[in-house]
Amino acid sequence: MDDTETFDAPTSTPMERTPMPFNTAIFYDIENLIKGYGFSTQTITNVSLKEILTALRQTGKIGHIAVQRAYANWSDPRLGVMRDEINELGIDPIQVFGFAREPKRNAADVQLAIDAIDLAYIRPGLDVFVIVSGDGGFAALAKKLHEYGKTVIGCAYRSAVNKTFQAVCDEFVWITDTEEKVQPAHTPGQIRVTDPRNIRLAEQVVKVTEPTPENIVAKTREILDWYAQNAATSVDLVQKGIALSVIKEAVMYAIPDFQPGRLGFAKFIEYMQFVCRGTSYCIVRLPTSQVVLALRRAVPNGSEVLPDLDAQDGDAVEG
Repeated sequence: MDDTETFDAPTSTPMERTPMPFNTAIFYDIENLIKGYGFSTQTITNVSLKEILTALRQTGKIGHIAVQRAYANWSDPRLGVMRDEINELGIDPIQVFGFAREPKRNAADVQLAIDAIDLAYIRPGLDVFVIVSGDGGFAALAKKLHEYGKTVIGCAYRSAVNKTFQAVCDEFVWITDTEEKVQPAHTPGQIRVTDPRNIRLAEQVVKVTEPTPENIVAKTREILDWYAQNAATSVDLVQKGIALSVIKEAVMYAIPDFQPGRLGFAKFIEYMQFVCRGTSYCIVRLPTSQVVLALRRAVPNGSEVLPDLDAQDGDAVEG
């Protein structure tokens, strides 16, 4: 009796798959995503790094992620709401302070650019560099990364992207603007304000009781006048402008159930371009791509003044 055991040889060899390389580095410019440090609590709540990462993966252009870094002044307590997402996604928060007594918005940009070039040099296996920002200053970074043979993917809001930066990127991924995300309906008693400036405004500005188009525009201009006359906000208005997210919060408070679409405007920014027509105010895009309200006589250096919109640009508003 032959006790020798025999084993059947496999009839086929499983096809070995080439593992996806860890070749991607993602850099999040948080200051750009929240549109500057004048943001409201609602703005930061609407920022979803998870949604951004999902949008990037859906392009099929990135491999496994080897490096993820998010640049901001993380000592700002308002950014605490992002902590869970940062930890869940394995993102390294990079603390950035201003270089002077006043906060400098470009401090994070400088650190981000330095880190990207450094990694391109010391980590040759990184082939794809993703820059989550619309800041025009990163156009030069993208060109330098191309010199190192790297692929550059940009990711930003359509309303706040520098065209030069967009043009030099190999791919651009659009993300939903925090100002355009649909907010849940509120009853007048549920509407709250969180920005300290708007808390003061809410104590002095009376809400609209009859929301006709004319009354809505008039109330919005009253809000702008309040910013210009208040001692604290008037300084912001002259020196750096006031973020549209802050203004939108005030408008939503003073005009319950406000929606720009009901006045014929697709976006809040377009509504504000109409409201500013014929006034001392204007809507400008800063060099950092942040959009703010400013005074026509005190437009920040290097900013682009967005055109006023006439009545025919809206379907329902009569100026």
